[in-house]
Amino acid sequence: MPRTMITSPVQVPKHTQQLEESYQPMLLWHKITLGVVLAIATFFNFFALDKQDYYEYYYAAAIKSMLLSWHNMFFAAFDPAGFLALDKPPLGFWMQVLSARLFGYSVFAISLPGALSGVLAVALIFHLVRRVFGPLAGLLAALVLAISPISVATNRNNIVDGLLILTVLLATWMVCKAAETGHLRWLCLCAVLLGLGFNIKYLQAYMVIPALGLVYWLGGPRQKKIKLYHLAVALGVLLLVSLWWVTIVDLTPTNQRPFIDSITSNSELDLAFGYNGTFRLTADNNVVNYWAWEIGRPGLARFFKQPIAGQSSWLLPLALFSLVALKRPKRRRLPLNRQDQALVLWGTWLFTMLAFFSNAHFFHLYYLSMLAPAIAALVGAGVVMLWQDYRRYGWRGWLLPWALLMTGVAQAHFLAAFPLWGNLLGGGIVICSAIVALARWYRFPHSRAEQRFKHQKGSQTKGHQKTMAASHTSTFKSNWLISEQQLQQVAVVIATLGLLSSLLAPTIWAAISLNPQGRVIPMAGPPAPQTHIPPLIADPVLVNYLLAHKGKAQFLLGTMNTEVASPFIIDTGLGVMALGGYAGDKSFLTREQLIQRIDHGLVRFFLLPQSSDQAASWVISHCRVVPTEQWQSRTTTNFSIDVLPLYDCNNHS
Repeated sequence: MPRTMITSPVQVPKHTQQLEESYQPMLLWHKITLGVVLAIATFFNFFALDKQDYYEYYYAAAIKSMLLSWHNMFFAAFDPAGFLALDKPPLGFWMQVLSARLFGYSVFAISLPGALSGVLAVALIFHLVRRVFGPLAGLLAALVLAISPISVATNRNNIVDGLLILTVLLATWMVCKAAETGHLRWLCLCAVLLGLGFNIKYLQAYMVIPALGLVYWLGGPRQKKIKLYHLAVALGVLLLVSLWWVTIVDLTPTNQRPFIDSITSNSELDLAFGYNGTFRLTADNNVVNYWAWEIGRPGLARFFKQPIAGQSSWLLPLALFSLVALKRPKRRRLPLNRQDQALVLWGTWLFTMLAFFSNAHFFHLYYLSMLAPAIAALVGAGVVMLWQDYRRYGWRGWLLPWALLMTGVAQAHFLAAFPLWGNLLGGGIVICSAIVALARWYRFPHSRAEQRFKHQKGSQTKGHQKTMAASHTSTFKSNWLISEQQLQQVAVVIATLGLLSSLLAPTIWAAISLNPQGRVIPMAGPPAPQTHIPPLIADPVLVNYLLAHKGKAQFLLGTMNTEVASPFIIDTGLGVMALGGYAGDKSFLTREQLIQRIDHGLVRFFLLPQSSDQAASWVISHCRVVPTEQWQSRTTTNFSIDVLPLYDCNNHS
């Protein structure tokens, strides 16, 4: 079967070839452009990375704790004394620990794995799209992912979602090879990678399983019984790799490991499938109302409203039109070829994410980074196919103008709160789309006239008339060839401008997140008031007072939540007992257990607010309040604990 080489939009062939073997060599300009795209990704992910603040001090404190002992590292302990464990699995944080071990404990070292993962993900999406649709499609997909606002905002923080995206993309590569070859080893490697993803972010890694499983089932060149056997083996590998750490932790006696945060059952299995699983879909209305400012309310409409629209939806209309372009009007046979496999893969990935995030009651904006690879791949492959259709006669040729037009309208709607940008961008895309449509309309009437002319002249039998017809046809073709070339050049320029204008808004939104100016919630675009959160700072006067008076206590102090505890752990590397974990609403210790620890000299000081919790209430009613002039700095009121009283439980009543 002949191969089709796509080196630029002008060189796209007139007739679609269904490619079973899709390898297309990289030309020099492809390699140069890829280098430019990777440079853009590197800039967005690494610019001023060392000058930003931690987003999650909770995770930063855990990295400090894990650096101090293997026990803390294995159990993902939040504090150096091993009282509390994180509410996430450990693998992503182990990568941050390794980075901090190599480069020293700093914001840059902890954020480095995520930023590096972002660049590698761009290179990987290029490879995945290029191997099926050619270098041009791969370059477009890589560029879209490189400037994806939510991806950039996510990769530049000490959260682990960037590592998860890279892991699931590697798993995608393995399942593509499994579907093409039918070899079990590639499917097992995919399962291993998904299992590692589970140990990075629990069930979030499993969100791609419908897409990956469907690709192998429909594309694998094996009999159904063999494919069922392969999928069963892969499922076993997936569960084994996913659950080994969870099983070890749950089998460890509770007095030999930290309390597990965010749940009351003290079980990692419950944490994985409960708080980090079903809770995301079933949280009550109080949770929905509290987080509505960030993620809106459940429903598909949240993708077309800010702030979600500004994070992930700029190119969503273009991705949906690309699905139509990739779905060729023909009868398909199993197993699917590479292009049909890619359509199933990225289409199922996209709709799975849209379904989940439309119905979820609780998630953070940076979870939407799971949507970015599917949009990038569909846009990259779809634009090439849309251009092919645009250059041929038929209704599908109108998809490109409509795709650009609807994308422009959607982006103008997203920018309604920013009138200047909305008017300029929306108007620019509408004009480009109109010119592309006019160029196509101008071309194909001539094409139809030529066909009618040839049909009429072909029915004439006289030699003179044949000669004259040939002469007229030759003249017509010569004139049409010039017009065709000119129109094609104009259409290439206009279509390119239309596509670039569609990329302008997400690029600006991503660029804004490069200068957070303090501690902010990961979010691209103009920051909302709620995204600015105060930095967590431990008063050095208080730290010195605690160090001078704690004696042989194992814990520097006790607090009600991890927010107050984190800066003390980061600054001192000493244990801080966060009684109520991340939420801080209920202590993990009963009143008697806390009294026992105080009497044994494990903890003496507490920074606590007024609380209805029994353990905290006992401290407040039985321990001495230390006068603020003895421990509070007099030069500033910016410390995160200024409003909290300090309790000394030495010789408590």
